[in-house]
Amino acid sequence: AAERGQDSNATARARSGIGLVQAARGEADQACSGLEMAIHVLPKGDPIWPKVATALATSRLIRGDVDGADGLWQSLHDLGRATGNGLVTAEALAGTGMVSLVRGDLLSGRDALEHAEQLLSERRAPRSVIPISMILADLALIDGRLLEARERAIEAERKARETSRMATCIHAMGLLALVHSAYGDHAASRILTRDAMTLNRARSPNWGPSEVIAVVTVARALIETGAMQDAANILPDIGTTSISGLDDPLGQLLALQARIMAEHNPKQAQKLAGKALAQPPASFSWASARLRIDAALALENLDKRAAASALRRVLPQIEGDGVRLLRLEAHLLASRIGMDKSAQTANDLRAELSSELASPPGFLTRWSGTTG
Repeated sequence: AAERGQDSNATARARSGIGLVQAARGEADQACSGLEMAIHVLPKGDPIWPKVATALATSRLIRGDVDGADGLWQSLHDLGRATGNGLVTAEALAGTGMVSLVRGDLLSGRDALEHAEQLLSERRAPRSVIPISMILADLALIDGRLLEARERAIEAERKARETSRMATCIHAMGLLALVHSAYGDHAASRILTRDAMTLNRARSPNWGPSEVIAVVTVARALIETGAMQDAANILPDIGTTSISGLDDPLGQLLALQARIMAEHNPKQAQKLAGKALAQPPASFSWASARLRIDAALALENLDKRAAASALRRVLPQIEGDGVRLLRLEAHLLASRIGMDKSAQTANDLRAELSSELASPPGFLTRWSGTTG
C-alpha cells in the first residue's frame, strides 16, 4: 500500500509538472487535466501543492469555473493561515481579488489586490508582486487615474528588469506609452514604444499569454500614434497562436490586427473584427470591452452598423465604477457614428477626468472625439 501511495504521488507530481508548464503557456484546458488529478492526490503539506493550487485556480478562472477557483484560493488562504506562511496567505488574497474582478466587482477586487501587493512587498517577493502591480496599473489606466497608472507601470518595469522578466518589461513600457497617449503626449509615447520594440527583438521568440499581452499593449500604443506598420510588425502571426488568458490575448490580437488592416485591406479587417467579436467573453470584463471597442474602431469607416452593434454590447458592460476612460473612448466612438446621447456622456466624462487631472495640456485635444 505504501508503494502504491508513493507511485501515486510520483505520478501526481509528474502530471503537476506538465500541468504547470501548460498553464504558463496559457493552455488552460490541457493544464486542468493534470492539475486536477494532482490536487486530489498530493497532500497539502507537499511543497508543490500551493503552486499546483494557484495554477489550477487561475486555469479554472480562465475556463469560467469561478466558484471552483474561489474555493481553491480559500483553501490556499486557510493553508497559509494554519501554517503561518504569509507568502501563501498573500497570494491567496490576490487570488480572491482576481475572483472579484472576474465577477465584475472592480472596486473590491482592486482593494484585495492592493492589500496583497502590500503584503507581498513586505515579504520581498517581487515575482509575485509584479503581475498584481500590472493589473492594478491597467485598472488605473482604464479609470483615467493616469498618475497612479504611470507610477505603477514605472515601478513594475523596474522590478521586472531586476528579476529578468523581459515580457513584463515590454508590457509595462507599452502600458506607460498608453498613459502618455492618454495625456495627449504622443512624442513621449513613441519613445517608449521604440524602446519596447527594441527589447522585444532581443527576447526569445516564445509566445505565451504574457508575451502576447505585452506586444498587444505596445501595438495599441503604436496605433494611437499612427505607427501602423510598426504595430503590425510587433504582433505575432495569428495563425500560429492558440493561447488563453484572463484578458483573452487572442481576441485582443485579432481586434488590433483588424484596426491595422482597416485602411489598406478592408475585407480582411472586417473578417478579423468579426472573429474578434465572436470570441467568448474574456474573464476580465474590461478586456472584453476593450476588445469590442478595438473591433468597433476597425469597423468605424467600413461598416457603421456592425460598429454600432459592437458598441451596443459594450456600453452596458462599462456603466459601473472603475472604467471611466474606457467608457469615454466608447462614447466618443458611439457619438462619431451617430448613436444618440453618447456625445453628452462623453463631454461629461471628459470634463470630469480633465478636472481630476488638473487639465493637463493635450488631454482635451486627445479626447476631443475627432479621431479614432
